[in-house]
Amino acid sequence: MGNHSKREMLGAVGAGIAGLSASLYIAKLGIKTHIFEKRSGTEVDGVGIQLTPNALYSLAPLNVLDDLIAESFFPEKLIVSDAHLPGQLNSIQLKGEMEHKYGFPYLTSSRNLLHKILLKRANQESLIKISFNSKIISTKDENAVICKTDLGKNFSFKYVLVCNGITSKFTSHDSNIRLGFSDAKVLRTCLSGKDLPLGILKNINLWMGKSFHVVSYPVNNESDLNVVIVKKNKGPLGDKKKLENELLNPRLLSVRNQNLTYLLKGVTSWSVWPLYRTGIITKPTQIHSRNSLYIGDAGHPLYPHLAQGAALALEDSHTLYKLLHRCRNDKLNISKVFQNFAELRIRRYQRMQVESRLNGNIFQQQGILRLIRNMLVKNFGPKLMEKDWIYENRNISRI
Repeated sequence: MGNHSKREMLGAVGAGIAGLSASLYIAKLGIKTHIFEKRSGTEVDGVGIQLTPNALYSLAPLNVLDDLIAESFFPEKLIVSDAHLPGQLNSIQLKGEMEHKYGFPYLTSSRNLLHKILLKRANQESLIKISFNSKIISTKDENAVICKTDLGKNFSFKYVLVCNGITSKFTSHDSNIRLGFSDAKVLRTCLSGKDLPLGILKNINLWMGKSFHVVSYPVNNESDLNVVIVKKNKGPLGDKKKLENELLNPRLLSVRNQNLTYLLKGVTSWSVWPLYRTGIITKPTQIHSRNSLYIGDAGHPLYPHLAQGAALALEDSHTLYKLLHRCRNDKLNISKVFQNFAELRIRRYQRMQVESRLNGNIFQQQGILRLIRNMLVKNFGPKLMEKDWIYENRNISRI
């Protein structure tokens, strides 16, 4: 792209996984990025993260996989069980099989680890500037994008990436993406699981319950586990103590699965979060304008029941890079690239949003529907659980 690209300056709102990975990719094209982050430090919310083959495919060109793999975990299987029954319903092989089929393994890790690695790389890159303690409170998108901070400073950019997460002010107010609170809460904890059964320590486990479900997986080789419970609860977050009392006593949930009983007995406290209700994206203009592009959770908020939030953000960064790279020999029209990006990605966003919402309903079925679900998982588990359309990388490799 020559001198033209080196003169371009992009702004990015948010120094999370989406903002950092996108800026690192853009730097590969010789384009400068100034990232604004409201936090004062480098720690991020969340405990664990699942990095499926499509996520690692999009991380590979950034040369961070060696550092990530060294401190992450390769789960052997995904095991699905009914929380109210002994044993498991079915499982699929992950270790070895994912790499064989899709070219990359399936990792579980710490969100902080991935963020730390990306941030270190960004700090080493001369074309990336990061301003912490800089909360963007508005963006005015005309011939240039004016980003205004909460300290009253204005910054002008030709283009801006909005990538500051699902609770982005821009997502809930300035964009057309509908976001609200659902009738469920998310409880998370990190558990040292050295005394737990190997079936928990070596695998991703999903226990489906009546109006709740539980997911656990190791985040490193030190037997540390990420444990997440999603439970229907219409009360305010102030009901935390009531939720904790219920979840710390498996009898109140009628848990009969031995492994889940062991797991819950080891938990002493939870962090409670709201589960956001997200609307389905219906048109590309919901995620882009002439000079702005929404990526990551700010552009396509997703229920967590598909474990694809981080993967989609990384795919966004990789896709944007490939589209910019494809037109590198022409006069760079980033506005056109933003439009092409949104038109290319929207179908994948829609399918992810629909399927993640559907998973949440399936995981928490009761009555006759629960029995039918269990029968289908027992008899057709691998076919239902394998997600080729997610893990293969044709949607990016064909660009």
